[in-house]
Order: sequence, then structure tokens, then C-alpha cells
Amino acid sequence: MHGLLVQCLLGCFLLFGTIIVTGSKIVCLMNANTKIEIIDDEKDLCFLLKLSLTKKFSKIEYAHTLKDGLILFEKSKPHWLILDNNLPDGLGWQHTDNFLSINKAVNIIYISANPDSTIDKKSDNVYHFVKPLDIGKITELILSKETVYF
Repeated sequence: MHGLLVQCLLGCFLLFGTIIVTGSKIVCLMNANTKIEIIDDEKDLCFLLKLSLTKKFSKIEYAHTLKDGLILFEKSKPHWLILDNNLPDGLGWQHTDNFLSINKAVNIIYISANPDSTIDKKSDNVYHFVKPLDIGKITELILSKETVYF
């Protein structure tokens, strides 16, 4: 039994990067391989999000239009998509089906300056944050979904 546990822990470490043992709990953080894509026309916001998220996640890319974002999404197949709603070439939420048809398991975080915007949730993995963003809460959400407890 002990050997099997060691093999599982080693496999978790090799696949996901970080293992924390606290008392009787073993926590495997999968953030080492978590891919995040940001699509927002505000270049400063993309830079700040990438700078902040890079502290916990290593694979972060961004685009400034839906067209470029979709090309990047098809290429990198991220686990998380942070998608602005109001982009120069369309409304982000109207393109949910395009992203989900490429990757049904993607988690989508819609960001919008409008607190009253209604987002049609086409998946249980869709979340909505209102600008100004609380990057700490976005990080917590991603970490909560990218962590496995043993």
C-alpha cells in the first residue's frame, strides 16, 4: 500500500508540479500545467493579469480581438479563458459556442464593465466578474478548480 501511495504522489508531481502534505491530507496543485488565455482589447489589463497570474500559473497568453483570440485558442487549447465581453470585433459572450466547440472542458471567465450584463451560461464552467477586477478572486477561483485533494 505504501509503495502505491508513493507511486501516485510521484505521478501527481510529474504531471501537475506541486504536492503539499499537511497532516493527513495530500494536496496536488495542478497549476504547473494550467494554460490560461486572456482575450481583452485593453492591453494594460492583459499585461497586469498576465503579470499577476504568472505568480501561480506558468502558461499565459493573450490576444486583443476575438479573431486573434480564437486562432490562439485553437492553437493552445487552454484550460481557462478570460474573455472580455465588449471587444472591437464583437461581444465575447456571443462566441461561447465557438470556444466550447473546440474545447468543451474549458472554463470561461467573462469580464465586463457592466454589472447588469446577462450572460447566457452555456456550461457549468462559465463565471462572470465585473470590472474593476479582483485578480485575487480570479486566482482563487482557478486554484480551487485546479487542485486535487487525496
